[in-house]
Amino acid sequence: MAQRPHSSSDGGPSEKSHPSSRLQSYMDEDPDFGSSISSSTSQASEHVVDMSENAPPEVTIVWKDLTVTTRVKLTQKRKTLLKNVSGYAEPRNILAVVGPPANDVLTSHLTVHQYLLYKGYLQAPWASHQEVEDLVVKTSQRLGLSPYMQQLTHHLPVGTQRRVAVACKFMNCGQLLVLHDALFGVNEGDGLAVLKALSDMCREGCTAVVEVQQASTDICSFFNQAYVLSAGEVVYHGGANEQAMAMLGGSGMPCPPLYHPIEQYMRLIDPSFEVYLQSAQGDDQSWNAKFSSMMVKVLQDSYVGSPLCKQNLALSDVLIEQAAPRKPPPKAPRKFMTRTGVTVRRSFSQAIRCFSLYQSRLVLGVLIALIYGGTYSNLPYTFQGLQERLSLLFIVSAILPILTLGALPIFAHNDKVFIQEHKACEVSLVTHSITCFITSLPFLLLLPCLVAIVIIPLCGLNSSGAGWGYLILNLFLVLAVADAMVGALAAMFTMCSNNWRTAVTGAICIVQVLAMGFFAGDQRGLNLVVGAVSFNAYSYKGLVRNELQGGRTWGCPQQNYMPGTYTQAACSLSDGQAYDGLNDNFGIVLSSRWHAIYALIAMLVVWRCLHAAVLFMRVKLVW
Repeated sequence: MAQRPHSSSDGGPSEKSHPSSRLQSYMDEDPDFGSSISSSTSQASEHVVDMSENAPPEVTIVWKDLTVTTRVKLTQKRKTLLKNVSGYAEPRNILAVVGPPANDVLTSHLTVHQYLLYKGYLQAPWASHQEVEDLVVKTSQRLGLSPYMQQLTHHLPVGTQRRVAVACKFMNCGQLLVLHDALFGVNEGDGLAVLKALSDMCREGCTAVVEVQQASTDICSFFNQAYVLSAGEVVYHGGANEQAMAMLGGSGMPCPPLYHPIEQYMRLIDPSFEVYLQSAQGDDQSWNAKFSSMMVKVLQDSYVGSPLCKQNLALSDVLIEQAAPRKPPPKAPRKFMTRTGVTVRRSFSQAIRCFSLYQSRLVLGVLIALIYGGTYSNLPYTFQGLQERLSLLFIVSAILPILTLGALPIFAHNDKVFIQEHKACEVSLVTHSITCFITSLPFLLLLPCLVAIVIIPLCGLNSSGAGWGYLILNLFLVLAVADAMVGALAAMFTMCSNNWRTAVTGAICIVQVLAMGFFAGDQRGLNLVVGAVSFNAYSYKGLVRNELQGGRTWGCPQQNYMPGTYTQAACSLSDGQAYDGLNDNFGIVLSSRWHAIYALIAMLVVWRCLHAAVLFMRVKLVW
């Protein structure tokens, strides 16, 4: 925020004068100014004094000489959004701010009732279930959402989704409500429903600030005040009806018949309206030529030089001066565990309804186990049978992690929801990371159990208790690492479409699989690097080691082969001897099967930390 003094070039009060003296001098100079400012200050004073025990305190917000800059995505260049602007918003009024939109994102695959309920828990984790439920019912009735409470959020029309997003703001607004894009991309019926509910709240003492990009006359009629911005500077601040009409007339750009003044302001500050004027073939060509490129400048100069601008600046000073110092409110309990529990329950509800998130992996994984388990069933305990068993394990450990690609769009959407909730101080990065991991645990553990139940009896794999446990643990970890990797890559490639994200992530998964075979032979250079970072390779090596831990004997490799005959040498190989033979042929070097588990756990931690780091950068650097 930048501070700058206000000076008067027309003999007005100096920049060092007290706000009260500046206000009195303006009132002496302009009788109309004095009457209007007197009514405004008396209204503000009434708002400050009206503080009964039962009624919540009304809120007046004031901003003075405010400058806001941000970093442009990727380039990190500074962009000025607001430049030394001042203004105020009073209770029982709806202030319309004309500016750019900023869309909200809803959590998909939840009903409207579930979404609002979980939002209520996040916004007030100390409230009881009944209090949150009552708030949800009251808000839904106020916004006309009762017929949609059992419908899924991603199946709702755009306008109804906007009303659901506004309902979340209503539940947490207190006496101050700021809506960024409640009217963006919605039809007039949804917009009127939102503003009708907002008007009712303002009658109860709420202070409302609504951002507007386009609106009809009926929608504009709900606004009491207007705050028009262009290129970060104030073009107009005042009443939304007669006062705005008079300002437009004084600027030489009167409001056309049947138009609302706010509509006219939106047309004049819209860059596309200049193109329309230049291409128009109306009767008054001089009007078009005069204002085609200077409309905003004329409007701004007209407002800055008007008594209304002086009134607003003086009233801002008075409101700041009258603001009674108060102690900071006590910090509400953070309730970390409560919010984590809420986000976990919400994610479970989403996972149960979203087939592509985990359920599709369960179905496809079991089908793959049945198909390949039947293909490799009843294998003999020969060296060739051992090789076929290892081929089955290769296929299972390669294909199951690739199934995670189907969840990539959901992961990207959930990250957007998290960033939005993190900015609203509802969910922390730690909470989101814990939620992602805990939600995936049951599904990622169930799939290896089902696969093991199918392939171990059918294919004669290591059926000892340790063999069962290791196979399930190994497949669980490789799926968990794949889940973490896809989530991190979805967060990294946020600027890409879902198709590009899936293509890039799929290519990385294929390279991981190639490390199990193509890159597994010569462990030098690129082969060594790819093999060292491939979770598929570690998983497969661990499964090979596990298969050769059962104390079984294997027939020696085939010595003689003639068409139609099969000759097996009259000898047997221990597990260790068979492993040495596989080492010589395939380069499977792993001294212990548990080394693969340690490597997979380390990779899981690395990918989860990388995902959290990417989200942290997106939040802090506006990525």
